[in-house]
Amino acid sequence: MNPEFYTTLPAGTEATRIIGMNRLPGEASVLSPEVQTALRRQGFDGSLGKTLPMLMQTSNGMENVLIAGLGDRPDLSPRRCRRFGAKLADALRGHTAVLFRTKDIFPGTRPDDRALLHILTGYCSRQYSFDNYRAPEKTCPPQRLIVEDPGAELLSVLWNTQGRVVDAVHRVKQLVSTPPNVLYPESMADMALQLREFGLDVEVLDEKELERQGMGALLGVGQGSARPPRLVILRWQGHSDPSCPPVVVAGKGITFDSGGLSIKTRPNMRGMKHDMAGAAVVFELLRCVAENHLPINVVGLLALAENMPSGHALRPDDIVRTMSGKYVEIVSTDAEGRMVLCDALTYAVSRLSPACLIDIATLTGAMSTALGWQKAGLFCNDDTLAAKLFDAGEETDERVWRMPIDEDYDSLLKTGDADLENATFGQNARSIFAAKYLEQFVENKAWAHIDIAGTAWSEKDTEQARKGATAFGLQLLYRFLEQSASS
Repeated sequence: MNPEFYTTLPAGTEATRIIGMNRLPGEASVLSPEVQTALRRQGFDGSLGKTLPMLMQTSNGMENVLIAGLGDRPDLSPRRCRRFGAKLADALRGHTAVLFRTKDIFPGTRPDDRALLHILTGYCSRQYSFDNYRAPEKTCPPQRLIVEDPGAELLSVLWNTQGRVVDAVHRVKQLVSTPPNVLYPESMADMALQLREFGLDVEVLDEKELERQGMGALLGVGQGSARPPRLVILRWQGHSDPSCPPVVVAGKGITFDSGGLSIKTRPNMRGMKHDMAGAAVVFELLRCVAENHLPINVVGLLALAENMPSGHALRPDDIVRTMSGKYVEIVSTDAEGRMVLCDALTYAVSRLSPACLIDIATLTGAMSTALGWQKAGLFCNDDTLAAKLFDAGEETDERVWRMPIDEDYDSLLKTGDADLENATFGQNARSIFAAKYLEQFVENKAWAHIDIAGTAWSEKDTEQARKGATAFGLQLLYRFLEQSASS
């Protein structure tokens, strides 16, 4: 959605108005003391995050308003601003027009432009529903968001950039929600070719080229499906020096994961269309970088495959040769994400000479056990890179928690009959095992692995996301690149 910015509201505008109310009596508010007292008697005390819809009598008649609790004092940290905006969006879902007048919401204490952008980002990011396959009468109607503020002109300019990030969030959700009979490796690669119109260089490696490159792991995962795998390379040359080493971001793109011959149970197979959420994030991240012309060199890698059982599928005990030359023994065909990523990481290291390397993936169910849906796991071999990603996550409310991958965990890696095994049947540190496996392919480059298995999809509405695809990682990684470009 695109907010409309005004310094003075056009005459005749009709919209549900948001009014802020502090928890402390006597604080500035456009509500009269009598109305505030009446609200408190009814149990609405202005606690942070609480909302109350009501009809209010004005000189022009009755008006729809939403009373929004601000707490003891407005908390203007980026995370709280975004969550406040999301709360407003939830409370106003279904309204055709909403008036966001800063003097009504924050009387006497106008937030700075940065805080307002965070609130609007939280609001607009929340405005999404996947309605592609619903009857028109069951779809969510579009909503006007009208912003009235003395600094509307500057806010509008700032939103030109931030709004593209929000649009990218919505497109990630669209990709992750798309059914696997529509979105599969070839169709996603075809979609990527259309990104050339934004100034990206796009290259697609088909199965013949993957074989020529020696990507036995990526090919192995895809060989059980009638739909062949692809590796998509998206390049953005934004730095004034084209030879400046790029930041490389790789995304796991399993467009459907049955588990292969290590087939999943029926409940666990439901929802496996979102096993390409990492690739969706990278896809839209590169488009957003190009649209906003970030002055940085970035390469995105989409490792795309469908993991299916068939007479051609990988078997447990098979051994495949990866692009790196390392041989991997298959312990579980359901440990496929690390297989497609290990070839993508080798490609990055050997072909792209990255300044740093980041992969993002719905990699392990164990990550959900460890951190739930509240945070993603961050595994990193470089303290500076880890700190930057952590800070970007705190600012965008896509929070990560750093997990250990030091030498104490080297013993997790087993060799079996090959250089590596791709999985362990042990119950201990399974997410760390997967990260340690990937680490074998980065050749000591500064590298981070973000496991979004618990955060890419939400089974219920939360403070961070509505039920469904969350687009977790897009805003985090964009903010990281934005800060890297300015340093």
